Amino acid sequence: QQQSEGIMLTGDVTKDGEFSGVAIIENREYSKLEKESRYHAEQARYRDALLKPYPYIKVDSFSLEGLKNDSAALHQEINFHYSLKKSGGYYLLNANLFSGFTENPFITQYRFTDIDFGSKYSGTFSASFSLPPSFATEQLPQNKKLVSPDRSMSVSRIIEKKDNVIGFRYNVTINRELFAAGEYETVKTFFNHLDRKSVV
Repeated sequence: QQQSEGIMLTGDVTKDGEFSGVAIIENREYSKLEKESRYHAEQARYRDALLKPYPYIKVDSFSLEGLKNDSAALHQEINFHYSLKKSGGYYLLNANLFSGFTENPFITQYRFTDIDFGSKYSGTFSASFSLPPSFATEQLPQNKKLVSPDRSMSVSRIIEKKDNVIGFRYNVTINRELFAAGEYETVKTFFNHLDRKSVV
């Protein structure tokens, strides 16, 4: 088995830079088992841990389903809102919410031990944001795909804008559980591509 998760964000941005949206997170296989275990161990703090990387978000509602059905995905739904940060006349719109890839965990220059992810990983992250007609976007990043030299890790990114709706889609695949210490630079470089922010 592997860790398998899908995250879908939808939301609207107002002309004043306020964002309101819905995040749907579905976890399957080992990803579900890990989150179920954490939920049962610290139910009262589970939601707080999920939101900890995003202290600026205000949650309107949170629900979790699928705990009692072994064949169903763990389904989490978060309704939330927040004020977009502004810099130099631009609002900063973060499409990388709730993915767990907010920071690269591999930041040291060298590593002398193997890297064990515990299981293979497959993640799909999609987002659709409606912008005010008066808003213009900075030039969107190019669509791209990065594949590790041994083809064990890949990430693809598709970003497009139609009328006043901007859409994002990221696919992340890690097809190995264990990487030798000598492969550290490859893993570090790969994870550097998973914590990028988007500018609107």
